[in-house]
Amino acid sequence: MQTSADSVTIDSPQPEVVPVRMHSSRLSAATQVVMIAMFMLATLFGYGRWRTGSSDLVWPWLMDRQLVFSPAQFELGNVSPNQLIEEQIRVSNVSSRQLSIIGSQKSCGCIGLDEFPIEIAAGESQKLRIKIMAAKTAGKFEHHVKFFTNSSSGNVEVVTVAGIVD
Repeated sequence: MQTSADSVTIDSPQPEVVPVRMHSSRLSAATQVVMIAMFMLATLFGYGRWRTGSSDLVWPWLMDRQLVFSPAQFELGNVSPNQLIEEQIRVSNVSSRQLSIIGSQKSCGCIGLDEFPIEIAAGESQKLRIKIMAAKTAGKFEHHVKFFTNSSSGNVEVVTVAGIVD
């Protein structure tokens, strides 16, 4: 029997009770959110791996670094006085355009580098030579090289060289 347009009277003495499983639906929803997030991260990582060509370059690419210098730190260990040490730095361009290393600033004259500018095509890597002349006297040393680039994500990259002269 209807008493007004907004209410309905039910002829049942007991209202119907419908059980609701709150915990299982919450767990299911949380599991679904986690699975979707994992799928999205895996997809992003896969795209980054495809884009950069290396699992090691995915994180710098995600952080919008366009030129990646590897290694960024050299630990030479013990070296002899006046020893000439030659190392190589791999520079990877993870951007979608050609970039250049246009110059450098060295912390001492004991460091020799390749000539600039150095062009690196999109998605390519190039090796740079670095030569370090160890000091004449015993002790620890640490030198830095700042590389200046035309990258829009930050135009200065620093490489550190450290060691001990015996």
